[in-house]
Amino acid sequence: MKETIVDTLNEKIAEVLSEDIPTEVLYLSPEEAKAACGTPDADFSHITAPTIRVVTVAGGGTCPCGGTHVRSTAELGGVTVTKVKSKKGRIKVSYSVTPP
Repeated sequence: MKETIVDTLNEKIAEVLSEDIPTEVLYLSPEEAKAACGTPDADFSHITAPTIRVVTVAGGGTCPCGGTHVRSTAELGGVTVTKVKSKKGRIKVSYSVTPP
């Protein structure tokens, strides 16, 4: 079953990378970031700035961003999921990245 999940993830990743989907940087309040990232229980209390920098991929996944990022998915090289593991209610995804 895990092999099927890995294959499905790799197919979807390849599709998204080839679509040249733009990313967008947003600056949100902690409450807005929690809502946008789908993490209502997130603890941003350690952040003292009034806004949190988040990156979204064409309105899809949104995550807090602390570093550099690409302007679109076409700037990424290959991303290959190598393993998916579930333990104690947490899912761990291992992957490798190749340059463009």
